[in-house]
Amino acid sequence: MKDIVKSEKTYWHPAFFGATKWELKENKDDLFFDSEYQLS
Repeated sequence: MKDIVKSEKTYWHPAFFGATKWELKENKDDLFFDSEYQLS
């Protein structure tokens, strides 16, 4: 039987996202941050 993996994407508030990037700047080579902006 095949295992079904459900992928969930978490959307963060822009201020929290920026603070998290700043806090984790020492690990920036090991992490990927994908910035997304609402158009409407």
